[in-house]
Amino acid sequence: MNTEPSALNRTADKNYWGLVTSDPEYGVKDTKAEELFSLDFEHLEDEGPVHGLIVITEFTEEPLIEGYDKVDEDEDDIIFSAQVVTNACGTLALIGVLLNADISERGEILNNFLEFTRGFSPINRGLCLGNSDEIRRIHNAYAPAHQIAEELLTNNTAATVTTAAVADSDSMKYETDYHYVTYIFKNGFLWEMNGLDNRPKKICPCTKQDWLTKAEPSVQRRMADKTNASIIAIKHDQYSFLVAENALLKTNLTKFDKIFKSKIPTKKAENYARQFKADTSPGAVNHEAINTVWDDLIIGNKPVKPRVDMLRERQNQLESRVKMEEENRLTSSQNICRQKFDYSPFLTSLISKAYKRKLLDDDESEEELEKLPTPKRRKNNKNQPIKA
Repeated sequence: MNTEPSALNRTADKNYWGLVTSDPEYGVKDTKAEELFSLDFEHLEDEGPVHGLIVITEFTEEPLIEGYDKVDEDEDDIIFSAQVVTNACGTLALIGVLLNADISERGEILNNFLEFTRGFSPINRGLCLGNSDEIRRIHNAYAPAHQIAEELLTNNTAATVTTAAVADSDSMKYETDYHYVTYIFKNGFLWEMNGLDNRPKKICPCTKQDWLTKAEPSVQRRMADKTNASIIAIKHDQYSFLVAENALLKTNLTKFDKIFKSKIPTKKAENYARQFKADTSPGAVNHEAINTVWDDLIIGNKPVKPRVDMLRERQNQLESRVKMEEENRLTSSQNICRQKFDYSPFLTSLISKAYKRKLLDDDESEEELEKLPTPKRRKNNKNQPIKA
């Protein structure tokens, strides 16, 4: 996905990684992230394979994994990056799934990163990720601009904090830190990948068919006693296949209807069947069913309408699913735009003007109100209506 960073992101500290609660796509085809609301993974792969699970919980310090300093031959081709950059654990978890998954096309950014870091140690790969301008630019595009500004300002002025301010720390409010940990299947084992460890953790032997079942206890333990926790499944996205199947059925059903109304059905059927076989791959979904109908229409010795009705029912179901997927994608796109938009200038201006016009009650003095950042003052009468 091509993401244009905000002006703030372009001018901020080039090594800064903003804190984001969810991560963007990287141009990987036929793959999606889906939030789960149940720990029952039994039917999770009904619509396609799951490449990995990302568990998000409140951060707590954990001891190093047992045998962290021993070499395990089974992890040789696990693509693991240690977290050496603050706030990058979400991107680290997502990229960890995508680089280890059996995906045909990962996109140029991840392919370049994978090729460049091939054979690197987890620490060196983590350093490369932290210094990747492309990955950091996408990451920061999803962090609120006002948050980046506040954190950069805090970092730049940390040395000037007074003793009085430290003494008044009880009144300061801190946001909860969250951490992302990934679970994947590879090389016949279930793996836990925590960027704060220096290597992936082998959980237990499993197969591609039962790895999600084997992952349930580990996920449950990690989420136990956590007030806020989420699970994101990185899984196969059927959307493009549903669209293609729907289009194929719709086109041929339209032609079937024309055949049924034609005065010379056999000749038309031969032309349509020839075109279908030339344009459609034998591996396409419903290819065999549609091809059989065309053959029987040409021969004319078998009834085809019951089978056409079955194909029509399937096409109606696909039409509904495609429409639902499109609505979900539109909603997701709108939510991403809202997440990336910087509302702070608008809110600052709105609240400031509301105070100025005495629309809000507050105990703040006029002197303190003057300290609020405001746009340039209007030269016209302040009693004129505010333009939207």
